[in-house]
Amino acid sequence: MTQPFHSTALSLYMEILPRLATAGRTVRRASRNLSSQLDRAAQSVAANLAEADTPCSGNSRSRLETAYGSLREVRTHLRMACIYGHLEAEEAEAIDAVLDRVGAMTWRRIQTRQRR
Repeated sequence: MTQPFHSTALSLYMEILPRLATAGRTVRRASRNLSSQLDRAAQSVAANLAEADTPCSGNSRSRLETAYGSLREVRTHLRMACIYGHLEAEEAEAIDAVLDRVGAMTWRRIQTRQRR
């Protein structure tokens, strides 16, 4: 399944997702609850970005807003994992740098949809 994604934000997110999944497995060894929340939020970002890209979706802005909220949740869970000592700060920061770019792209798309 190597078809390209329409959205640049989704493409970038899918590139970082394997590292995010590995971080989730690392966190799981210490906190199943935090890992579960991280995994659910991470999946929500991808699903909502994909749904926002559906040409016939009348809910594109809503899906983008949900993806953005879930992305903020993922970033918070990563920070919490570092604070609790479940994840190395360097790994979380490397992932977070990409998530920041995805967030900025998503935010711009939300703002563009708002002006319509």
